[in-house]
Amino acid sequence: MQFGFKRRLKYTRWLVIASMAGSFLTYFTGMMGLGEFYPFANWKLFTQPLGSKNHYQEYRVYTLPIGDTAWQRQPVISGSESYTKDEYIYTLNSLTQHALADSAAFHTRLLTFVKYISPPASAYKIVQETYQPLEYVRNPQHYDTLTVIRF
Repeated sequence: MQFGFKRRLKYTRWLVIASMAGSFLTYFTGMMGLGEFYPFANWKLFTQPLGSKNHYQEYRVYTLPIGDTAWQRQPVISGSESYTKDEYIYTLNSLTQHALADSAAFHTRLLTFVKYISPPASAYKIVQETYQPLEYVRNPQHYDTLTVIRF
């Protein structure tokens, strides 16, 4: 029994060393523009699977201020008494996806949430924004929009 444990520990150590070497090699080949040598070097592969698709999709709140005709994109709150930035994003995504599934209860919850996090307005809409991270870094206004829900 002990022999099997020591053998696995030895192989695990070599696997960790090989993984670290592959990660360092990938870092340097990436810096030289030669591509990715070791596919598991990117931490987003494990924490954010969308990182490998080269495009992101998120929901944003737009408001139509009272007495105005132009929609305004609301920023993602960085933190408040009620929500952290992550809780804000997860709540908005979850409620929007449930509301899109034709759930009247979630549609009402989404409207309540949007009114709570946004300034008073005459109308609200949820917009699905799609963008590529590299293009977005170069030009923050470069993203495609699609209105999915209006209130």
